[in-house]
Amino acid sequence: MEKLVNFIVGILLFSNLYYLSPLFGLSYIPLLTSLIIICSCGFIFRYKRSFSKLLMLKLSFRLIVLSFILLSIQILSVYKIYINDILRITLYTFYFGWTLFLFKNKIELYSHIKKQFIVLFFLIIIMSYSEYYFYDLFHLIIDPEFITGQGNYRLTNTFLDPNAFAFALVSFAYIYTRLEKSILYKITIVFITFLLVNYTGSRLGLLLSLILLIKFVKIFLKNKSKTKYLIFFLFFGYFLLIPNSNNDYSNKASIVQRLTKKSNNASASSNARIRSLKNGLEASNLSNIILPPGNLFFRSKWEIDDNGRHYPHSTFLYMFVEYGIYVFWPLLIFIPLYKKAKITKNRQLFFILMVALSLLPNQIYYSSCFLIIFFIELEYISRLNTLKK
Repeated sequence: MEKLVNFIVGILLFSNLYYLSPLFGLSYIPLLTSLIIICSCGFIFRYKRSFSKLLMLKLSFRLIVLSFILLSIQILSVYKIYINDILRITLYTFYFGWTLFLFKNKIELYSHIKKQFIVLFFLIIIMSYSEYYFYDLFHLIIDPEFITGQGNYRLTNTFLDPNAFAFALVSFAYIYTRLEKSILYKITIVFITFLLVNYTGSRLGLLLSLILLIKFVKIFLKNKSKTKYLIFFLFFGYFLLIPNSNNDYSNKASIVQRLTKKSNNASASSNARIRSLKNGLEASNLSNIILPPGNLFFRSKWEIDDNGRHYPHSTFLYMFVEYGIYVFWPLLIFIPLYKKAKITKNRQLFFILMVALSLLPNQIYYSSCFLIIFFIELEYISRLNTLKK
């Protein structure tokens, strides 16, 4: 029973499926609160001292400690407290700690995770189909304040952002292909991922997909069976499925359309990204570097200081504005993470994470980031246990 609960909670967290709770007349806040209670109970019950060595816990601990120290220093300021990010990373830490110690061996745990991804992709396909053909209705369910009739429709699913959705898709696909032994299943998942990433219209998604594709080039070149022809057929079919439009301003925006056709929306997106980076650099003045707001005060300070509509489109810059010079403390965990990724031959997954953190805002607080860190460390632990035997 406990494993089934863990299975369902993981799918809810990986996919942000709780945003669809209005379908059942519920707010997602009580659901998230329930998930925190469940995960914390599982974490406490299964806790082992070895968990304290994991980089995921160190990252959460450092972000939380920094934020509360900076909160205590500026407690009399006019800024409002936003605790959502801190709650999320606490939730992810509890969940992955619970998951790590719930299973007796590597085989059971990997099978559990693989099954989660199979269900996850099935749900994503259904949601993507619904969003593509019933875009306004889909987003009204998630956000009652959504304004209908807007152009430039791009798949976001329950991630609310096409770039974040594309990052999550590629991350899921990479991890699944590491766990799956069947070449046919691997190719199918990668094909579905490329197709959905194209419909997000995310140029970041295209870059991440190319990183994912590198590992499959070797399969194509070395494989002497019929699989080679299947790969060719699937990727040829992929281009046939790319949405086409005679209207340069079609509201169905794919990557191909944004790259091959003149698009005001694509230009506006690039300009907004550049402005957000400039605003982030301007906000990184001397006083903010020495006495930054921390995560709890960041959003309020950003709005009050009128730093711009968009947050800095780089998690590293975003965190620098949040934590000032103290940001290096939590970011230090990426050095040993790279070493573990190199040892376990997961450098591509590490690069996928680094590219996403470089080009997307506040991804450090999302499940995709914690999932990658968890998987790399899981592979490292498995390798150590194998060597001991």
